[in-house]
Amino acid sequence: MGVALLGGSVFTKQPIWVAQGLVSALGFIVTLTAWGGVGALSNLALAYVVTGAWGQGSNVVAQVVGYSKFGGELDRLIASPVKPHIYLLGLLLGTSPFMLEGLLPSFILFYITGYTPIKVFEEVALLAPASLVAGSFFSLAIVLNIKNPTNVSAITNPLYTLTVVLPPVYYPLGFLPGWLRLVSLCDPAVSLLQVGRILTGYSEPLNPDYVLLSATLSIAVVVLLSLKSFRWGLR
Repeated sequence: MGVALLGGSVFTKQPIWVAQGLVSALGFIVTLTAWGGVGALSNLALAYVVTGAWGQGSNVVAQVVGYSKFGGELDRLIASPVKPHIYLLGLLLGTSPFMLEGLLPSFILFYITGYTPIKVFEEVALLAPASLVAGSFFSLAIVLNIKNPTNVSAITNPLYTLTVVLPPVYYPLGFLPGWLRLVSLCDPAVSLLQVGRILTGYSEPLNPDYVLLSATLSIAVVVLLSLKSFRWGLR
């Protein structure tokens, strides 16, 4: 809880960041409804589950760790009795309000598009934690190797854009040509969303087993890369 309070101070000091994200998400819902009706929102419900959790991990958690590294706070925690898994769990808990930017709009969309409560729980329970962990480790693998403190937010913000906005997260995978579909599945956010689409019966142009394998491998790779950079203890 102590780590969570420290990590979540970014939210308590300026909660308007979360409000800004909620307004943007709701505005996107209105925009898509105006252009394509309620039918255009069927994919967005799942996308917001993934992007909300992914954004918390890849952007917020990574920035907190990055600035803690350059401010000396990370060294103090590394030398303390705090274990690495406790530190990471505390950070995820403390920054969790930022996940609401995606989860709250997604619940609205689940209701609008006719999802049952049990189905909603299944999708959130499956996609949100996996996306949160994958997003955190993905950015940590990069942030922990940054040498200039001014590059922390300058790198994490574009990473979110390159992994969520540009790839087939808000639009169907089938929109891309065949070879780009395979390349895009290397992005954990894309592969996780594809798993959610398959579970909800959304038709995709790839074998479900291949999609599941891609999600597993992409998450495993980012975790291993971040653990290699995330050194803990007096060594």
